[in-house]
Amino acid sequence: MFQLQVREDSSEIFRYNDPEVPLYVSRGRLAVFPGREMLCHWHEDVEYVRAAKGRMLYHVNGETVLLEEGDGLLINSKQLHYGSSDHGADCDYDCVLFRPRILCGNFAVQRTYVDAVADASHIVSRRVAPGSPIGECFRQVCLLYREKPAGYALRAVGQLSLMWSYFYEEVQD
Repeated sequence: MFQLQVREDSSEIFRYNDPEVPLYVSRGRLAVFPGREMLCHWHEDVEYVRAAKGRMLYHVNGETVLLEEGDGLLINSKQLHYGSSDHGADCDYDCVLFRPRILCGNFAVQRTYVDAVADASHIVSRRVAPGSPIGECFRQVCLLYREKPAGYALRAVGQLSLMWSYFYEEVQD
């Protein structure tokens, strides 16, 4: 069995794929967690989770979302969340975590487009439909990290920047 590591304040302890690039990409499975349920946790990173095979429940700040196969959820920075099984079933899931600062080339972009969303307490999470522009960006990030072509980390950051522009547009409505 596996369990997330968390600090006393419930913040998750994890390692990025490359310590110099604040980005974590993985494929996980609920069956590795006791009772097929993760510990409730939070982190500074934005998180995207997608039910790759099967379905799962995702709990964010007390709200529960059912993720059917292919569905994703984008969880903003500093939100309490965890995944669990839907009626004991297993689920393979994709997970992408990234520090919002990875998107920042200059202070104006950071302040206007990144911090304004990442620090907004009213922007908790967004469902991501399969095939949506946001979902496609995350699919590309996962694919890049599985295949690791030349420049994959740079291309992944480009996809995250594009995804954030779509997310920013959505939360402006």
